[in-house]
Amino acid sequence: MLIEVKPNWKKLEALYAPTPDEVFDSYSSDEQEALITDHFHEYAPRNLKIRDKDGALVPFKMNKSQLYLHWILQIQKRKTGRNRVIMLKGRQWGGSTYTEAWFYHETTKRFGCNTFIFSHEDKSTRTLYEMVERFHQHDDPHLRPVTGKSNAQELVFPLLDSKYEMATAGKKDAARSKRITLLHWSEMASSPNADGHKRGLLQTVPDKDGTAIVKESTANGVGNTFHEDWLDAINPETGWDEIGIFVPWYWHEEYRRKVPEGFERSPEEQELVAQYELDDEQLMFRRWKTRTMKGVVGNRDDAFKQEYPMNWQEAFLFSGSNRFRASDLKEAEKHLRDPLAVYSVDMSEKPFKIVHNPRGELSIYEMPNKQERGLYGIGADVAKGLEHGDDSVGCAANMVTGETVWEWSGKIPSHEFGDLLNFLGHWTGQRVEICVETTGGYGDNTVKQLQRLHYSHLYYTERRNRDGSSERRVGFDTTKNSKPRLIAELDEDLINEPHVIVSKKTWVQMGTFVRKFNETNPHMAPKEEAQNGKHDDHVIARALASLLYHRRTPRAVGKKEKVRKRIIAATKSGLHHGEKLYRSFQAATNAAGPVLVKPAREQLDEIRTVDDMKRAVQQLREDSPIKAHKPHTDVSVPDLPARRQPRRLGG
Repeated sequence: MLIEVKPNWKKLEALYAPTPDEVFDSYSSDEQEALITDHFHEYAPRNLKIRDKDGALVPFKMNKSQLYLHWILQIQKRKTGRNRVIMLKGRQWGGSTYTEAWFYHETTKRFGCNTFIFSHEDKSTRTLYEMVERFHQHDDPHLRPVTGKSNAQELVFPLLDSKYEMATAGKKDAARSKRITLLHWSEMASSPNADGHKRGLLQTVPDKDGTAIVKESTANGVGNTFHEDWLDAINPETGWDEIGIFVPWYWHEEYRRKVPEGFERSPEEQELVAQYELDDEQLMFRRWKTRTMKGVVGNRDDAFKQEYPMNWQEAFLFSGSNRFRASDLKEAEKHLRDPLAVYSVDMSEKPFKIVHNPRGELSIYEMPNKQERGLYGIGADVAKGLEHGDDSVGCAANMVTGETVWEWSGKIPSHEFGDLLNFLGHWTGQRVEICVETTGGYGDNTVKQLQRLHYSHLYYTERRNRDGSSERRVGFDTTKNSKPRLIAELDEDLINEPHVIVSKKTWVQMGTFVRKFNETNPHMAPKEEAQNGKHDDHVIARALASLLYHRRTPRAVGKKEKVRKRIIAATKSGLHHGEKLYRSFQAATNAAGPVLVKPAREQLDEIRTVDDMKRAVQQLREDSPIKAHKPHTDVSVPDLPARRQPRRLGG
């Protein structure tokens, strides 16, 4: 269940305001101990110390975001008896600090409480553990439990039979054999092998009252384990059993700037004020941060959304080093649709047959017109054949509209994939061209089988040798130089014609398709591939289909509905030496003319200065507006509970 409820801050702060010092001092020592033992908001500012941003040691006083989190967790515990929460974090609002403070309070006030800290790297884990050690060092001597044999990996309280432990995600089988009461998994989205750790680590926490699992992280793209868990948690059907919490940046008191004289809101800022109730000081902070963001020219708004998201959708779409621009993916999401039908191809005997199967490998988005010659093209990505690796994927596209016609994905030997492509090529239509990726030799068997079956319409490239002769090679070899240009073909579709990408599987994989930089040599060109643990088979297959679509001169039929409003005339991140191909349409009377393919550098003749490029990019962004997200309330949180009065001991 998603919690997107903005509380009444005055009531919330009054509810969890610590007892005034003069009143607290009037209580006996037993009464004071009972008060701070039962109430975390009384305990934290009087007993826990943290380092502020200046490095000073100060009492831990919960800010607005931490108060909100504390309130929601108390409601969940009152309803279910335990806490299961996944937190999507913004920039430095203190979610990890609150979690460690709350867990330390629980661990040192309960018997048999085993607390476990789990993070993505040693440095982060150690930082959280040092925070716990600081809590313990500066705790009130009357409340601080005696420690036993402890080390750099654990903190033991023998009289309570409780302890703190830590581990790093890089270690295999971490905590698999333990019994954990309170689990804090920090930066889950950045944890290596998160899926494997999830299967082992989360099973160590029993489904009993008093237990807690807190998974928190900043977003790191879509499609990873954290993103999948977030989508599961915010499903309304989960109810209070598991909740997702997102805290936007504008709730943080520090994110403000002084408003200068003559300040005027832009139309975009007026919309933000109406939607999120921002004030001028918050708008000034947004302007300042956007202006100082390092990013692509004309794309600094995206950089701000990546670091300071306004809602959880922005947090995921604008995170990670994605190859495809998040705003373009967001626009393309509106055009995704379910297949018209799903089939399987029965290859048990010849001739092959297409049979209806709701769980089949063949998803149909448009019924092929078999009477049209050369109307379709197929891109094929051949997998290694490993059980845990990519699927072999075939993607057919309409050469006039550009839209995906069908997709086939599954595990299949490479030579049998050739048999399948031969069948699907003839089933789709006449003179259907097939482009097979041959990188690493995995597609060679597929190509040889297609040639053995005399399939004549295969994509090939001409390679010129040093002696002046030319060599004809069937298929597409994705080298370090050719792969960026291939991905640029798909990127062109995403920018200009987002409606052609109708497959949800392809769209999800595009969200996890990233640039990976060489840490030892940052000057090297980055690799473009799927992020760790994810796949890019659908991306490559669709990119190959886009390659065929862009190089083909389509028929004039249907082009009236496809004339572009504008041709991309500026470079964008990821281009290599201006070799990305763009298409420009020439109108002839009332009918659309042929498609002319020429290098981008020839289309940039009018751009002479950096200012020209900035204006061109700004105009392109204005031509592709993004649908604004409107926050909604998925659940109604009950009214604030009445404040409990401290117990009077001894009558």
